[in-house]
Amino acid sequence: VFAISPGHWTDGIAAFGARLKERWLDWRVSRAEKREARDRQRAKERKEQEQAAAAAAAEAAKLEKELKKAEEVRRRQEQENERERLREEMRQRAEAPIPRVYDPEEGADEESEPILAEDDSQPDTESEPELDEDGQVVIPFEVTEEVIEEEKRFQAEKVREYRYKPPPVSLLNNPPDDEYHVTTEDMESISRMLETTLADFNVDARVVHVNPGPVITRYDLEPAAGVKVNRIVTLADDLALALRAERIRIIAPVPGKAAVGVEIPNKVRNTVYMKTIVNSEAFVNAKSPLALAFGKTSSGESYVADLRSMPHLLIAGQTGAGKSVCVNSIICSILLRANPTEVQFVMIDPKMIELSDYKRIARHFLAWMPGLEGEVITDPKDAVTVLEACEREMDRRYRYLSETGFRNIQEFNEAFEEGEIVTMSDGVPAKKMVYLVIIVDELADLMMTAGKDIEFSIARLAQKARAVGMHLVVATQRPSVDVLTGMIKANFPARIAFAVRQKVDSRTIIDAMGADKLLGKGDMLYLATSTPEPLRIHNNFISGKEIRRIIDHIRRQSVDFDKFCLPGEAPGNKTFAMEAAERDDLFMEAAEHVIRSKQGSISVLQRRLRIGHSRASRLIDELELAGVVGPFDGSKAREVLVDESWLDQNAQGGQDAAPF
Repeated sequence: VFAISPGHWTDGIAAFGARLKERWLDWRVSRAEKREARDRQRAKERKEQEQAAAAAAAEAAKLEKELKKAEEVRRRQEQENERERLREEMRQRAEAPIPRVYDPEEGADEESEPILAEDDSQPDTESEPELDEDGQVVIPFEVTEEVIEEEKRFQAEKVREYRYKPPPVSLLNNPPDDEYHVTTEDMESISRMLETTLADFNVDARVVHVNPGPVITRYDLEPAAGVKVNRIVTLADDLALALRAERIRIIAPVPGKAAVGVEIPNKVRNTVYMKTIVNSEAFVNAKSPLALAFGKTSSGESYVADLRSMPHLLIAGQTGAGKSVCVNSIICSILLRANPTEVQFVMIDPKMIELSDYKRIARHFLAWMPGLEGEVITDPKDAVTVLEACEREMDRRYRYLSETGFRNIQEFNEAFEEGEIVTMSDGVPAKKMVYLVIIVDELADLMMTAGKDIEFSIARLAQKARAVGMHLVVATQRPSVDVLTGMIKANFPARIAFAVRQKVDSRTIIDAMGADKLLGKGDMLYLATSTPEPLRIHNNFISGKEIRRIIDHIRRQSVDFDKFCLPGEAPGNKTFAMEAAERDDLFMEAAEHVIRSKQGSISVLQRRLRIGHSRASRLIDELELAGVVGPFDGSKAREVLVDESWLDQNAQGGQDAAPF
């Protein structure tokens, strides 16, 4: 039995080894399959957990947003209730009866205006007090200097207690509830596309932060070590092509960050409603009566600026970019906060349609000047006149500040409120200085018709008017160097650039490129005095119906205050009229040539008098100041305003004749 040949032993061992190896391979395959199944199960569970966590986080964020919104509504309601309570207290205090007194030497004339006395005046206790027809106690007294002084203080107090109810925020349109918001998936997808596109051009950079906004979303890129920022800037068109974007703007670098910003338009543009900005904490907590609601930044934050700190604002952009809406939002921002005894406007509108609605509140907010027909100035000649009147008002205010020893309008008004200032040195009763906001809607048209006069007045006001509470807001749709001259730009550090077609126009407005990359319809770059780089803001929108609702509310208010009036035209026909002794020696000869030829032209004087261009230009200016020719009218010759009789009247006096 045991006698088995060696060959049989070898075959048996080989068969056993083959079976063992086959079982070992089957075990390995089974083990790998089990491991893969276990990994798939774990991945599935992990994904479900992440989805559940994301859903919980989204629900928590939504709940937190609703709680914040409810808290904001409650806070605004409390603020409104507090304002209503204060108004009611002021109304009750104002309607409280005030004792009336009379002067026994003048008799009790019922038609005469009663003089108001202190509330704590007591009647004579020895006899029965005398009552007037209203049941008020009549107390005899002597008219003294103290009584007159008290009357002046009362009149000042009357101005301070003028009851004016500003337009409520409810007059503005509510933003829709279904506004579009950039989703997390969209931001992640665009971030990957940005990184991939840059990698295709051998630029190593990664997205480190995303700032979603109402119109654009900014993606902050962090370049790898050794990557030049300029390489990313030069790929702007390639990135726009890869992202299928209308146009993108690259900020290299982002101020205050070690990153390059890429601003990409959203799929859906949200309209920024003015009510949203007016209800924001930045606008509600602003203390200035000249707080301006500008809109939202690229990161979605409400932006509010103070016109007092600018102190003047230049706005430019092509037609349809949002310039007129911006001007209206600036005006309405002030109307929603300010009192007519605090702020007044001077409005110049050569186009005659943009600011015409505000004529209806002329009694409340528009400054008046003797001799001008309309409160909203539409004639370029009247624009020159009213700007010169603003210069005289500025000089008058500086004279008052010098007399009282104060440095600015805030210090003067605080002293007036405390009763420290009653009369000025010239005997004029002291009044509170109101802020004067001068709106010029279309500068280009004025520069074409009255260039030098307009430029000189605007430059002089911009240089000096800040301390006395006078501020300029100048807008134009033609940002060329002949409109935005160096003298004007030098005195307007705060500027707004809306969309323009060319890079050179952007440089003309804000001294930097970028406005040519804007999207229009309120998309703007704001260059503030405190920041070296312009800030991208989407301007808030206000409709014509909202403006009319605000105006209708103001019209229903009383006008129980002294109307602000600009000083009239100074003696001598012009504020800066030239004295006869300062005239050129050829003045009368030039006047004769101009009057006889009926051509007020510099070239005519050059040919007839054989003089240079500069001297001929000065002679034309002198003739204008003397009333011989009219103002500059573009390429046309100046209009001759007098006939040859003027020469006969001034022939005897020669060059010493008085101005016409």
